[in-house]
Amino acid sequence: MRVLVYGFKQRIDGEESVTQPVLEALKSVANVKTKVFPVKFSQQLFLEEVKKVKPDVILGLGQHPRGKKLRIERKATNEKRDAYDGQVKKIAAKGAKEKRLGLSIPQTKNNWYSYDAGKYIGNY
Repeated sequence: MRVLVYGFKQRIDGEESVTQPVLEALKSVANVKTKVFPVKFSQQLFLEEVKKVKPDVILGLGQHPRGKKLRIERKATNEKRDAYDGQVKKIAAKGAKEKRLGLSIPQTKNNWYSYDAGKYIGNY
């Protein structure tokens, strides 16, 4: 099984991204490919990486500015908010409205489940 784990570079406000050290630690794990993307998300860069790696599982790491725990997104919707005009648009024109996470990750005191990733890149 091939796994793609991605995260983001330093945040726009200058704070270090918590995802980069995690990705660095995963570099030596067999069958895991890591990728650090710029904070300003590019669908093209993301899709190029998916085509190159051909993963069976994609795990995206992000950082909520006020988050204190690991947030596990249990549902993705086929929507994103356009960075320029603020309009909500479909990600995949013929895609399903939503998709539930099939990976079983136990809930602990250090994480919590979220069923709404908003209209952001977590839905990819």
